[in-house]
Amino acid sequence: MPHHDWVASVWGVSESASPLESSCHDAPFVYHLLALRQARRSGILTVRSDGVSTDVYLRQGIPVFADRNTLAGSLGRTLLADGVLSEAQYEAVIARMTEELFESEQMRFAEVAMTLGFVRHEQVHTRLEQQVRAAVIACMEPQEPLVTFRPGEEAVGPVANYPCQVEPMVLAGVKSYYDLARTQGVWGPDAQAFAELTSPPDETAALYALQPAERRYIGNIDGSKTVEDLIHTGFLDVLHASQVIVALLLTDGVRLYKARRDLRQQPHPTRPAVIQSDSARRRLSSPFLQAVQVPPHPAPPQVAASPVASEAPPPVKRSVVNTPRSTAAPAAPAAPAAPAAPTAPTATPPPPAAVALGNQARVQAETLFLQGKRFYRAGNQARALRAFAGAVERDPSCPEYALYEGWARFLLQPPERIDEALGALNQLAVETIRRDRTNGFAFYVHGRVAHARGNIDTARQGLKAAVKLDPDNLEAKTFLRALTKR
Repeated sequence: MPHHDWVASVWGVSESASPLESSCHDAPFVYHLLALRQARRSGILTVRSDGVSTDVYLRQGIPVFADRNTLAGSLGRTLLADGVLSEAQYEAVIARMTEELFESEQMRFAEVAMTLGFVRHEQVHTRLEQQVRAAVIACMEPQEPLVTFRPGEEAVGPVANYPCQVEPMVLAGVKSYYDLARTQGVWGPDAQAFAELTSPPDETAALYALQPAERRYIGNIDGSKTVEDLIHTGFLDVLHASQVIVALLLTDGVRLYKARRDLRQQPHPTRPAVIQSDSARRRLSSPFLQAVQVPPHPAPPQVAASPVASEAPPPVKRSVVNTPRSTAAPAAPAAPAAPAAPTAPTATPPPPAAVALGNQARVQAETLFLQGKRFYRAGNQARALRAFAGAVERDPSCPEYALYEGWARFLLQPPERIDEALGALNQLAVETIRRDRTNGFAFYVHGRVAHARGNIDTARQGLKAAVKLDPDNLEAKTFLRALTKR
């Protein structure tokens, strides 16, 4: 069994509770999420990786909302891609968002879009629900994220309430991001244990929203086969079977035994029969289970006086969308007190006002990006380049902005080292596609780079994908037509 080297520290940022931070490749996001669900804790679980930060809001351990620090793939982009919003309406919402500070981009966008009469409540709620699930699932991709948790009901605040069942999200995340090597890392330590479903097959299938083939497959998980044998039953291919088993192991969907079922049913079964899974041991090792308990009457925070009061940032207005789902989850018995986590030198994370200012900078970046796209389509590459550069300056974490800037610069100023420039452009295109597989422009640049390098088949594939994803991209259509005639 691998050694799990946990690293925990405490940050003092709140009068009532302290966020805990853990960074360990052996303990990705899913173990922390499941540990907090088991302990029924409320708070904000933050996952950072490759410049992307996602806040997952938990009430009694259940994800109810999620927010990412990027507008790419956000609620607004989704409404635009689905045709619910026109480009002009999308730009109008973005322009209005810059008028005041806010903490949640998703909620602020929904609030403004509904105020302007561009969307209905039902349209917003449906897509917000989808966005929350998608954001939580995407947190399962990085294998070495930096995960922090700020405990306390007050940390969640009055955000909209979209409770998400954890089991189907875990299965979707495993199927999306776990290959054979990663799945084996989960089930390998328990390969020789005999697995049995925790609940009847029909209940398990409903809980995990299983597909028909998966429903048939779990009928074999009856305590008569080892985990390793179940991977090779034949109902599913090895990867698919591994993914289903991993999702069940992670979420306690199966019990593990040392002995086969028929041996356990004898008058004198082998003892002990039940085995704690490696996934359960990892989950129980999460430092967030030892989170500082919220005192009943916290002392007021000690705040140093500002030397120049007039320079203090304006107060942050929290945006709230009225929704029938906004009822908080029912109160649950408090988890038993645990020993306090080991402390470390304290550091101060950004206050809410600074977070809001960062959000505002990203909205300003999106505004400049939209301007740059208008100039680009109009053929004014010089002004487009300046706008794209401004977007990158305000939000350097977004590869899409950098991709547009790099492409505009490439068209305006042919580089001396063409191979290096093409390599950098291709890397930006691939990174943009990795974050958003529906980005037609990234496939277009990927195809153009492949063509410049003489890879005609790859170029054709990239341009086909670009046209399919963005039928209005006339450049991609023209270039693809030229390649097809060859």
